[in-house]
Amino acid sequence: MGGSSVPKSAGSSLRRYNEQMLEKDISDLLSSWKQDLDDCLLIFVFAPGIVNRNSIFGCQVVRKDDPRIRHVPFPTRRPVLKEVDRVHHIIMSLQEVSEVRRQVMVRKVRVKKAPPAPAAAVATRSVEEERLNEPAIFSLVSKRDEPAIRALVHQDESAINVIEPVNRRSPLHCASLAGHARMVSFLLSLGADPTQRDGSGKVPYELCKGKEERDAFRRFWASEPDKWDYSKSQIPSMLTIEMEEQQKQKAAEKKEKEKQRKKEQERRKKEQAKQKKEEEEKNRAVQESQVKLSDRELRALAAERRLGVTSKHPEFECEMCKVKASSAPFERLGFKYCRWNSRASARI
Repeated sequence: MGGSSVPKSAGSSLRRYNEQMLEKDISDLLSSWKQDLDDCLLIFVFAPGIVNRNSIFGCQVVRKDDPRIRHVPFPTRRPVLKEVDRVHHIIMSLQEVSEVRRQVMVRKVRVKKAPPAPAAAVATRSVEEERLNEPAIFSLVSKRDEPAIRALVHQDESAINVIEPVNRRSPLHCASLAGHARMVSFLLSLGADPTQRDGSGKVPYELCKGKEERDAFRRFWASEPDKWDYSKSQIPSMLTIEMEEQQKQKAAEKKEKEKQRKKEQERRKKEQAKQKKEEEEKNRAVQESQVKLSDRELRALAAERRLGVTSKHPEFECEMCKVKASSAPFERLGFKYCRWNSRASARI
């Protein structure tokens, strides 16, 4: 019934009373039907909610663990006699009474069927099975076992150009894709076809990952120019020994030029740093000499800067303080001084 044990209002008291009376009516009704219910093969119940289920199963006439209990497998309407007839008609039209009796009396053991394998798993399994059936030369190529490959090709020359079932690739395709330049040269020397295409329409040269594998194809073309129709192999050009020497020489020259360029940059940086340092020292010396000037001399220099007048006297070095200055010097006995105090000190 829900709620607390003590009613808190007149409305809740009335609701509880009605629920109790409803349970009593249902219990009395089911008790009067007990004989008929005991003779039933199946009992269909539609009682949504805890209160409704307690009203039906609380009187012990119908138990929850009764194997005959079934849930009405479709929605129902208002519980009136007409609706009961409709539900009964639908249920009886689904199965015959004999079939229902057989299902009640005989328990069928249901065996769970394994769920079907997903398409991806089936595809993976099929690919793995195909890989298990691929020729032995492919595993030898992946292991780079040259003696075993040579012996296998010696027994069967067609093994060098055999096709694996998954991607329709040859051993030369696999070696190019794996980036084994030495294996590429070895397979070509045994008669591997560089014009053979795989399932995606690519030749072995197109699967190369690096320069070494591509150069292996070009060197083979230079050594065997008439063995294959290299226009179908997508190899751009042959690579002779002379061409390799020229490439090495060009690479060395380029490296030397780059080295010289870096050295020149370092030299320029050092010169610029040296010039900057000299300018800073010169400016510092000028500032120090200006600090030692008298107020009158500083005002004269400031006036010259404002008027844009340059000094008529060349730069000289003071005989007393050894500081270079460009202002009008003080002279005595042929010696030049940057200020009067220096001249007076020299006189003393």
